[in-house]
Amino acid sequence: MNDTELVALLHLFRIQQKGSESKAASVSDYLMECMSLPRTEVNPLLFNMMSKGYIQTSQPDMGKTNPADVSFLSLYEKLTQLFSRDLLAPQDKTEREQQISKYAELVTAFEQVFRKLTSFDYEKLKEWLENDGWPPEIILEALRQAALQRKLSFAYIDRILLNWQINQWDTLDKIRAADDAFQRRAALRTQASQNVSIEENPFVAKNTETKKPNSKSNSGKGGKKKRYEDIVE
Repeated sequence: MNDTELVALLHLFRIQQKGSESKAASVSDYLMECMSLPRTEVNPLLFNMMSKGYIQTSQPDMGKTNPADVSFLSLYEKLTQLFSRDLLAPQDKTEREQQISKYAELVTAFEQVFRKLTSFDYEKLKEWLENDGWPPEIILEALRQAALQRKLSFAYIDRILLNWQINQWDTLDKIRAADDAFQRRAALRTQASQNVSIEENPFVAKNTETKKPNSKSNSGKGGKKKRYEDIVE
């Protein structure tokens, strides 16, 4: 709010609270009279004050609006919000600032991975944060898991978050504990599979006895029979 807008507001406040001897029938005429400004300056001034929410009227034409009919409701709402924010405890302010910082980090992380985000992507992030109530650090962990699986898409990240919601893994400690348990089971299955493969491998030697070939005796009839030539001799 600049100085000219502030002075205009004070004049409008005064006419509503104390009245005025002015015979001006419209807001623009009243401010022209009180502030000694030409119409070419008053009309843009009133337009800016309405655009900023400082004043409201039942009709947009200030040349037909009585000064007593100007409403300051939107201005009161703005002041209430400002006072409420300023009256927050230092701890509440710090937590709010930290939350805003985490949201900014979340958006930055997704922009680094997916490059340019679409309006749908921003709406999905807002849905995870506000509708589903996921903290930014949980969403970042889901992004990390999707990257490890090489399945980077908002749909896959949404499935990860849904699975965590079903299993009630709502903290990083629970998620990492479940992931460690899964990795241990996977390692045991891999080891068991390798053992079975070794037992069934036909190229692996087994403990079997080798049978010796049967040797035939040379003591047949040909061995016992003497040659005729030996007998004759």
